[in-house]
Amino acid sequence: MEIFSTKRGFDCYLKSLETIGHIQRATIPETDLARQKAEEGIALCPELPHFYYYLAVVHLHHHLLGSPKSYSGSIDKAIELFRKAIAMDESNAGYHANLGWAYSVKKDHDKAIAEGQQAVALNPGSAFVLFRYAEVLTYVGKPEEAIPLFEKSARLNPLSPPGLYNAYGVALRDVGRLEEAVALHNRALERSPNLFSTHANLAAAYIMIGRENEARVEAAEVMRLNPKFSLEWFASVSRYKDTSALDKAINAMRKAGLPDKPPAAQP
Repeated sequence: MEIFSTKRGFDCYLKSLETIGHIQRATIPETDLARQKAEEGIALCPELPHFYYYLAVVHLHHHLLGSPKSYSGSIDKAIELFRKAIAMDESNAGYHANLGWAYSVKKDHDKAIAEGQQAVALNPGSAFVLFRYAEVLTYVGKPEEAIPLFEKSARLNPLSPPGLYNAYGVALRDVGRLEEAVALHNRALERSPNLFSTHANLAAAYIMIGRENEARVEAAEVMRLNPKFSLEWFASVSRYKDTSALDKAINAMRKAGLPDKPPAAQP
């Protein structure tokens, strides 16, 4: 695009890098900053689709992190923004992959699979596209199909985001490959130690292999990072089509010491 040959284009590029950096850290404060940068990017460069895409990701992160800025229409707003980005660039496989992710969060599983398949058809060699489609497959109850895609994605991108290793670990946990799941959750935390949902998933995996002391350490870390965490909330944002795998994970998290209800506020 001609914009990139201008000073404004360079400023848009820098704004994009800033936004991505905040998004990848995936904490509530960083997501707040990502929203600010994405909105600044839209104001500066309204003709570029990726800032609408980033803002869609922000809405999903607010929902999945339990942010105070999440609201009842967050998922639908994310879908609307992904669709806007796609209308501006229909051939972008990453936009379709993340629209599939949004449909998965909404538990509209057929649309999630359709968008994931379209993304893979557009760019079958994209590590990110394979990661997102594998995540969709995991939550529709097909972790066996997801695992080779996670493996290929990680191989294609040695600098894979921590979210890939967390989701990959969930798929491995769901097929009973628990030691491998533990290793991958730990790899995610090496890259981003403040991901409370990864600590929760690691706590579940530790319980399932009988390492209760380590599970309790992880549960304590969840509550340190997110004092309002509860299994009730965790279940409410789950994407599983069949809740049997979710029930196993929640029972393990409960055994690790995570609370069913949000802890009472201190006077």
